[in-house]
Amino acid sequence: MTVNQTRKGCICAVVGLAALLYSLVSFADEISCTVQFRTVVPIELLAQGKVKAVNADVGQSIAGGDTLIELDSTLQQARVQAKQSEVDLQVIEVESLKSLHQKYKELLKRRSLSYRELDASEQTIAIEEVKLQAFEAELAIAEFELGLTTVEAPFDSVVVSRRIEPGMIVARSSKTQKWMAVAKANEYVARAVVSYDTRVKLVPGEQYVVKLGDRQYTATMELPTLQQKSKRWHRKQDDESKFLVDFAFQETDNSIIPGAPATVDIE
Repeated sequence: MTVNQTRKGCICAVVGLAALLYSLVSFADEISCTVQFRTVVPIELLAQGKVKAVNADVGQSIAGGDTLIELDSTLQQARVQAKQSEVDLQVIEVESLKSLHQKYKELLKRRSLSYRELDASEQTIAIEEVKLQAFEAELAIAEFELGLTTVEAPFDSVVVSRRIEPGMIVARSSKTQKWMAVAKANEYVARAVVSYDTRVKLVPGEQYVVKLGDRQYTATMELPTLQQKSKRWHRKQDDESKFLVDFAFQETDNSIIPGAPATVDIE
């Protein structure tokens, strides 16, 4: 092999290595992501009974405070009315005793009543006031249980799943069932799983550009989480570990479809 051939071989090798490094750097400057809703909240029912109405379908936008699910509340309403009647009657009883007590005070001034009788009147009022407090507590519990038959949207959101229909029976054993899930409207993340080497290049709190089709969004990187730890746990710089990274951004027109592919520039 001549000197010129050796030189040419070295030059080709250097050029090839440079091209390889360039391709690696270019690839590393862009992360492939999947767009997801940033906040998804499961909707649970803490009461039992028959489903009266479901007021939102999958994909529907709803305002915070809108009613999502209603259970038949006939029993709970009757209980509230009964407890309210008990409170009303007890209020009348206490007020009547207090009015009578004032008359006793006047009689005491004219020495037509003893102090013992006045003290007994005060004790009776105290006992009836305690009963009134107990009735009011029972009414508050009944009203709370009535409130559990209606589930409202926690914030402006989009329904992402629904596993409940009118006529279904919600049993005590199914209270923790995720009957519906809603996602906070207009808030998204571009989610990626990255290696340790890529993770160390990223700075939580910094802004990055998310590219979604022909649109671009300014996103803020959130704190990463370890998704998969390498078996070689003793290494300080573990390039086999995987990290879940989210880049949060907003879109006000609800045109983004969760699951869509995106890229993030990390230059």
